[in-house]
Amino acid sequence: MGEHGVGLVLRAAKVFTPQRVIDDGVVLVEGKTIRAVGRSDEVMVPPQTTVMDVRPHIVAPGFIDLHVHGGNGSDFMDDTDADFETVTRFHAAGGTTALLATTCAAPIEDICRVLRRVRDWQARPPVGSKVVGAHVEGPFFNLEMRGCHLPEYVINPQPSALNPLLEHADAMRHLTIAPEIDGALDAIERLRSAGVSVAAAHSAATCEDVDAAMRRGLHHVTHLYNAMSVFVQRGPRRLPGLAETALVRDELTVELIADGFHVHPLRMQLAVKMKGISRVCLVTDAMRGAGMPDGIYAFGPRSGKRAFVRDGIAVMPEGTGFASSTIQMNRAVQVMVEQVGVSLADALTMASAIPARVIGIDHRKGALRAGMDADIVVLDEQSQVRLTMVEGEVVYRVESP
Repeated sequence: MGEHGVGLVLRAAKVFTPQRVIDDGVVLVEGKTIRAVGRSDEVMVPPQTTVMDVRPHIVAPGFIDLHVHGGNGSDFMDDTDADFETVTRFHAAGGTTALLATTCAAPIEDICRVLRRVRDWQARPPVGSKVVGAHVEGPFFNLEMRGCHLPEYVINPQPSALNPLLEHADAMRHLTIAPEIDGALDAIERLRSAGVSVAAAHSAATCEDVDAAMRRGLHHVTHLYNAMSVFVQRGPRRLPGLAETALVRDELTVELIADGFHVHPLRMQLAVKMKGISRVCLVTDAMRGAGMPDGIYAFGPRSGKRAFVRDGIAVMPEGTGFASSTIQMNRAVQVMVEQVGVSLADALTMASAIPARVIGIDHRKGALRAGMDADIVVLDEQSQVRLTMVEGEVVYRVESP
């Protein structure tokens, strides 16, 4: 670990940029930046450049996870440097080079403490996945759609709750809200004005609620199909809910927890057909039980709701729903290819370029081209990660064979 990519060339059987596939491709890295990408006979390699031949494997842009709570026994809500390091190292081993440290419904002061640590980690050299900001998931939910979040912390976005969060807008890159709750529309507008990306979920919204929120700046939907309304009844009428509206409105991007359990493959196929590759991104929504043996794990802080992990699947104690996932991002790519039937190039796009665009970092991350950050993953034919590079630094590597 800690191998710095100054004057380094990666040569692979295929390079996915991901917009095109280059056979016998190379990626030239200098310092933290990609300097050139092309066929091995196209790119001029400076003298004394280290050549790393990873053939027969492939090279792709590092994955970007907009929704990840934890892994390997830790959660970002634990709010220690050791826990942040544990989670980021774990997800780097799954090919994630950038992530949003995701919170849960909790006291506002606890969320603000995490945001302060996120700000610190944004400025640090990466030891695993780069923390590029926070995803504040909760506490602004519809109580009936809270999922595995603790009910006592689910609140409306009144100014006394929203204002302290907005003081950390530089760290809070993304926030999930139920658009139908009191105060949501004003909150969405204030968040967008502060540069925070806003998504909808944990919601019983109708299409009318969603449309109103879109006019105020809502542009994304968190974990499509999970913890959201489908056909809301209003007297004799049955109005489209958040799920249907998300599928139809081209202005909305969506995310899928592609672990093979949260969403049936047919519903994922529907999302891809309705939205197109350019509006779907993959997330893990991983919790602290990811990478751990079966057992009982807390969702969110160690005092949070208990979840059971059985056969690698996290479920709530009452068995009525999932409690996040236990995967790394390379598994999501694999599921999209094997169970949903998308091409590898499209699955890689949904794990890199699309999430980068959703949170506005696509000018420097999410693709392999000159001038971009050297965030790179090397995958074998089974989508297992062989090497992860973050900003030119090798943070995870499996030695051959």
